[in-house]
Amino acid sequence: MGVSYSNQFDLSGYSRLYTTKTFAVGALDRYGNEYTPAYVSTNVESPVNEIPFTIINRKLQIKLESYSIVEIYTISGVLIEQVTKKGSFEKVLEHGVYLLRVNGKVHKIIV
Repeated sequence: MGVSYSNQFDLSGYSRLYTTKTFAVGALDRYGNEYTPAYVSTNVESPVNEIPFTIINRKLQIKLESYSIVEIYTISGVLIEQVTKKGSFEKVLEHGVYLLRVNGKVHKIIV
């Protein structure tokens, strides 16, 4: 899919090219040593009977049937936003990994 010469690689630019949300990420050091691939999941879809949300062009969109407490945290646990809302909720996020909590149920999302 791509090559990175640093310790990170952004998969979000390739989201339209894949049908699966699981990737094998391998590493090759400067001496040519190849390391065992790690499997990374980028599932941003909600399971059945959960809060329906989507992420399109860095915009998180949630459809809320009733008044709900929506909280967004960084992966390190810093609260970014907390609202009580009904209907639709939208928030543009920077690329990264977040925890979305809706009425106590937590979802890991990757933007």
